Amino acid sequence: MIRSLRLRPVRLLAAVLALSMGVVIAGPAGAQDGEVTATYELDGIPLSEIDASDPHAFEPQSVGEFAATVTNGTDDDVFISAARLRGRMLGMTFLSYDTLVLIDVPAGETVTFAVPVDLYDVDDQAVGYLRADLALLDADREPIITTPFAVDVRGRTFSAMGIFAFIILLVAVLSTVANLSGLVRQTLPVNRYVRGIRFAVSGMAIGFLVAAAFSILRVFPLPSAGWAPLVAVPTIVAFGFGYVLPSTRFTR
Repeated sequence: MIRSLRLRPVRLLAAVLALSMGVVIAGPAGAQDGEVTATYELDGIPLSEIDASDPHAFEPQSVGEFAATVTNGTDDDVFISAARLRGRMLGMTFLSYDTLVLIDVPAGETVTFAVPVDLYDVDDQAVGYLRADLALLDADREPIITTPFAVDVRGRTFSAMGIFAFIILLVAVLSTVANLSGLVRQTLPVNRYVRGIRFAVSGMAIGFLVAAAFSILRVFPLPSAGWAPLVAVPTIVAFGFGYVLPSTRFTR
């Protein structure tokens, strides 16, 4: 018992010393870990002031300016090869621009630069509100730092984005008419799952159409958490409606 009591203080002291050494070693390592930060301006407007409630307007056949102040808080030099702009609706990219930068940011220093953004053909790509992000890319074209914002593209109705919405509208109308016609004539498939899938296609198309309308009609650029339920809910409801219809009434 006495021997045990004598060993406990030694073990306690060893544990305290080990913990102290661990804290001392871990402390400087954490202090040395820095990060690359940046502040942006788009046409002289801070990007922090551009959000979904006040998207930045992109006019066709114009040239904008993207300015950035990059602070390299790491111990290594950072090479910025390009700046990438992406605009998305329903998780799909409809606006895409890459601009060469080719600037080194030495360790521990801050560099400011500005590059043009050529919007000449923006009206062929999209129309309405889009969720967007600006990313600075390294030598391998991998993002160094990415900042989200929102844009209002003053594009044509029959841009790539407008044509996509028109196709969704066509699918929604045709599939809904076909299902309602089959319901009235009692010619829908006997198999419940097949009927459910047919109605689900209509529900999905309607959901995509409503979600796209938020952007194209400039209501609000929906995030994924917003448009995904708008698509999922009518799809599930339509499938359930087609599934529970009494199969005895149908001849096919």
